Parts: sequence; C-alpha cells; structure tokens
Amino acid sequence: MAHGSRLTAHGSRLTAHGEESALKFSVIVPVYNCEKYLSQCLESLCNQENFTHNYEIIIVDDGSTDKSGEICGSYASKYDFIRVTHTENHGVSHARNLALSQAQGDYILFCDGDDFASPQLISIMTRAVELDNNKSDMFVYKYFWGDLPSKGWENYNIADMKNSDWEISNSENLCANILNDGKTGGYLWNKAFKRELIQSHYFHDDIIVIQDLCWVLEILCDNKNISISIIDYCLYCYVQHKGVGLTRDFKKAYSKSGLANFLSDLEKCLKRINNLFPSIREQMQYNLYAYSIHALYRSPVKMKPGTYRKLKLYIKRYCCKYYFRSKAPFISKLKTFVKHVLFLLHNK
Repeated sequence: MAHGSRLTAHGSRLTAHGEESALKFSVIVPVYNCEKYLSQCLESLCNQENFTHNYEIIIVDDGSTDKSGEICGSYASKYDFIRVTHTENHGVSHARNLALSQAQGDYILFCDGDDFASPQLISIMTRAVELDNNKSDMFVYKYFWGDLPSKGWENYNIADMKNSDWEISNSENLCANILNDGKTGGYLWNKAFKRELIQSHYFHDDIIVIQDLCWVLEILCDNKNISISIIDYCLYCYVQHKGVGLTRDFKKAYSKSGLANFLSDLEKCLKRINNLFPSIREQMQYNLYAYSIHALYRSPVKMKPGTYRKLKLYIKRYCCKYYFRSKAPFISKLKTFVKHVLFLLHNK
C-alpha cells in the first residue's frame, strides 16, 4: 500500500518498519457530485509535505450520481490511510455525522470535496499541537476565498513557528468574530477541533443552509471555557464554483426563497442552542433583522408572497430592540438603517 502503513485496532498507525505513531488527525471529506474538482481535493490531502503516518482521510460519498464515487474508490485502493463509505443521498449533515462516528484522530479537520488544502496543512498542524502541548481545544487558521493567488501557496518555515505568535481566544470572542468580522466565519474547513470536544455533537438534518454555523456555535456555547488558538497561516482554499451557493446569484436565490430559508435556519439555531451567550443571542437576533432588510432592499426580482411576508415578520420582530443592543460594526449598522429608511420610503 502507498506510504506503507496500516491502522491498528486502537487507532494508531504502524509504519513499514513496525513503528507505532499516534493518529493525530482525521480529515473528513463529504462528497456529492463533484467529479470535476474531487481529484484536486484528494491530491492536496494525500500529497502533504514531510508526510508522516499521523492522519487519516475519511470520505463519505453521499449518493453521488456522477463519477465521484469511482474517484473516491480509486484513491482508497491506492492509499491505505483513506477510508470511503458509500451511502444513499441523505445530505451533507448525514454524511458528516457518519464520518464523525468513524474518526479516530485526536483532532478533526474538514475539507469539502470541491476545495483543496495547503501541502503544509498536516505538518503545520502537527507542529502547532506539539508547541501547544495539546492545551488548545480548537485551532483556527486562515484561508483563500475564491482561488489561489498566482504565486500559489506561501511556503512557511515550520522551524520558525512559535506559539507566542498566535492569538489565544475564548468561546464568546470567537462566536462574536464568527458573526461580525466576515473573516473567521462559521465554516468547518478553517478549523481543527479536538475530538473529545465534539464527540457528542452531531449535525442537524433539519438545518439545510447553515449547518456549519449552527454546529460550530453549538460547540462553542456548550464549552464556554475552552482555549482556542488562532494561527496566522493560510492553509485552505475555498473555491467558488460558478452557480454554486446561495449568495452568488441573488435573482435565483430570492426567486426560490433561498434567503428566507437561510433566515429560517438562523431562527432555528436561536431556538435550538439554549445556552447561547446573551451577547451572541442578541447579535443573531439583530442579524435576522439586518439580513431581512438587505434582502428586501437588494432583491432584483419580485419575491414570492410567502418569502416577502416572512422577511417583514423578521423585521417587525427583531428591529428596534436588537438594533441598539447589537455590537455589530457601526458602518454595518448605519448601512442597515439607511436601507431600512429607503425601503420604507419606496413602499409608501
């Protein structure tokens, strides 16, 4: 087998020389109909710099109807640190839950089947865990949004890494950054989670649009005293493929009630996560109001009556009370206020 190693019964890996190495990382890859991009994704994960026998790749093919399943199988037959499960199509939440139940690494990372990772992802995370002496419950790293710059990945000198260069955060601050800064995001693929932190948390099948955000917020609010290390290295590339995603085609999204579904999921998160930090709950309530205003103001097509009524309900329910309580940036709140006034004037 490639790289000459195999898993033991207790989750370690035996190298070709019979040495046992701890399985530090499990990389979870849900796959559905992404044959055009899947090989690039898996190549990036399989060909990591300074390969060590300390990670596994768990792929769940969620009932793909293209050649994605065949591609997954070919990689699993070539690399013995890859495991593939083929299921009927149940959605990404089901696929991730299935992968989580199989993961054996100390830390869990995620990668979407149409994105790809830095060749230094595993080596940098390995060094980060060593320097940190396993104290951090979560690591957050940077990412490229859209595609790699022309110069490609930056080559980091791992020997120069120092944990004193990292920002140390906590659950409430990270929640606030996720909702406000536009960079951290409630994404899975720019974070590494200690397995014991998340082993009792599963993705909710009834949340369709923002599964990632809800899951991350739930973990942070259930674990209010954890230590989080924010590493200033760019280790992931999220690729915006044409025609994919809610926010890339406003006309399509609004005409099909896509944004209303997003806001409905946001409200479900508010109801489901009972122990939200008070400041975070108020921020999410403000976001329901602000996103509704932006949608009504920006929509290039006439919305369906049901969508329109739902957005106006959110505005009525969350407007004044949470506008003034929100800690959103001043400029963002000012833009929301202006759009609200213009919307009211236009609809007189």
